[in-house]
Amino acid sequence: MADQKVNVTEEQRKKLDDAKKQLAANREAQAKMSEQEGAAAGKPTPTQEENDLAKLGAYLPEHEADGSPEQPMGYPEMNPLNKQAAAKPAPSNYQTRTVKPAE
Repeated sequence: MADQKVNVTEEQRKKLDDAKKQLAANREAQAKMSEQEGAAAGKPTPTQEENDLAKLGAYLPEHEADGSPEQPMGYPEMNPLNKQAAAKPAPSNYQTRTVKPAE
């Protein structure tokens, strides 16, 4: 195949060059966007390295800091039991029959 010459028209060559330019511009824009998002968001917890170590059987009791503010352990607003206890029961207008003992 390397010995064979492929006839490429000038129009096809121009489309290829335009596509390469567009691809390069898209990659550059994507790199800028992910750079901005990465700076704002911090890094994921757990990191990919921590995931890889865990997959290999390593125990990681603590994770690297991801740049977000510290959250105290057991903060009450995220405890689902507190939310459930604070919820009001739904109003019910459903009447049930009363069962009388047989005589």
